[in-house]
Amino acid sequence: MVAVAPDANHECDIMTSNWILNTFAAIVLLSQALAVNHAAQPSKAARPVFRLDLPNPTADKPQSKVWFAHDFWWTCLPTSTGNQIWKRTPTGWIQTEDFNSPVQELFGHGDVYAELDRIHVATVSAKALTVVVMDYQDDGSGYRRAEPSAIWPFTKTGIVETATITKDETDHSWVAYDAEQSIWVRASTGPTGAAWTPPIQLGTRTSADDICAIARLPGGVGVIWSDQRKDSLFFRFHQNGDPPRQWGLTQVVAQGNRTADDHLNCAVTEDGTLYVATKTSVDRLDKPLLSLRQRLPNGKWHSYPYATLTPNTEPSRPIVLSCRPVGLLLCHTLYGKGKGNTGINSISGIMSRGPNPDLKQKATELIHSTPHLNNVTGCKSSLPQNGTALLLASDRQGNVYEAIVDVSDHVPYE
Repeated sequence: MVAVAPDANHECDIMTSNWILNTFAAIVLLSQALAVNHAAQPSKAARPVFRLDLPNPTADKPQSKVWFAHDFWWTCLPTSTGNQIWKRTPTGWIQTEDFNSPVQELFGHGDVYAELDRIHVATVSAKALTVVVMDYQDDGSGYRRAEPSAIWPFTKTGIVETATITKDETDHSWVAYDAEQSIWVRASTGPTGAAWTPPIQLGTRTSADDICAIARLPGGVGVIWSDQRKDSLFFRFHQNGDPPRQWGLTQVVAQGNRTADDHLNCAVTEDGTLYVATKTSVDRLDKPLLSLRQRLPNGKWHSYPYATLTPNTEPSRPIVLSCRPVGLLLCHTLYGKGKGNTGINSISGIMSRGPNPDLKQKATELIHSTPHLNNVTGCKSSLPQNGTALLLASDRQGNVYEAIVDVSDHVPYE
């Protein structure tokens, strides 16, 4: 069972002993209440924590829009006038208007790679792929642009569906994206992220519906992508120190039996294991529709199916978060009656601990059912031991919803 923490103040440092005892007691009671309510009563509609003027602001599937820094949770989300940075305070979310200007000209859905004092945001709009780097200010006023934005306009045939960003151990940033039915990356040519390489092609002849995701790994970065034409998932690795265009051979992660779909989301555990939450195209009742792909540090891949398709529910748009020291939080949308996103949806989660994923347990509802709820998102960095995860999701009206999930070792789960 995943426990939804009742406390809105999400400290990620080591808790005091009194706080742990009080929180543990509250979590146990709340976990029991959730189990009873989930089994015996229909879910109540979720309440949004704020609203934006664009539909589905927490999309897209491979992107992470939440980060924790300087004792607060943050998010960067799109609006009709550009992106906005929001801060989660003890009394709720506030738009940081006093320092919002660094992202106001940044349009489209974004992916955030966060360090202690710096964030890198890659956004995709209808016109361009953009990367901006911002630094946190010592006076606590928020984030300021560190370098001019890198902007790559689209051609008529080069429109990008989505992009993700990461940074390798040599302090170079990488952006991976789909365009022209191919998979591409760019690398920064210096630590500031002001200058970038031309596009580097990794995969070709994919479908127009396929996407990719990039992740930082020990010794380099890896890119995984879907290829629905070949019914495959592929992966390539770049070794730190090699020229940006020098990549390893293409590896087959999985192939055949309708294993491919354009749903990818990555997390890396402390031991260097890469996990990718994916959706398959199996679409058979009473069969798992999602699959967790695991790449061990030795390069071997394994797949773990989970989340069954039923006559009344359809799991989709999965994400995975890493929890210290070895643990995973998997979340997904659970579509209600009706094929696709036409019903009343909820956000569900599964907690797995240890090196071998345990996904047989029943998922817990994290955000209650509401019309067209979708696109759960979290953070790229590992969640600390004895800490909490903050998740966001949204709907077609621009409403944003949150879930606060305790991922500490003392929380019971099934």
